[in-house]
Amino acid sequence: MANITVNNMPLKVGHTLTVTGVPTAGADRFAFDIHSGSDIAFHMSVRFNETIVVYNSLKAGVWGTEVFQGGFPFKHKELFKNLCARPKNASARESHDRKAAQRRLSTTE
Repeated sequence: MANITVNNMPLKVGHTLTVTGVPTAGADRFAFDIHSGSDIAFHMSVRFNETIVVYNSLKAGVWGTEVFQGGFPFKHKELFKNLCARPKNASARESHDRKAAQRRLSTTE
């Protein structure tokens, strides 16, 4: 997968961002981040070499607690579609910290 950066596109409360891609054959990992100024409000690291997906956030230069949930639905050379939603009544950081029942990122087929 190529590195793609989207700048100046706020994820507003109640909106959903759809991310699709095809992981390169043999890739060890890839990551997806949503930045908020110098912070990373949402970080998703897909690690093929460990068969895990790690979620986290970076605030004021300090990483939060890594969250491992949702299994490993990714495969090399296969299309994936992820939905990243900013829920109403919660910031991206609050949703991550609470490990909300409605995950901000869910993998769909």
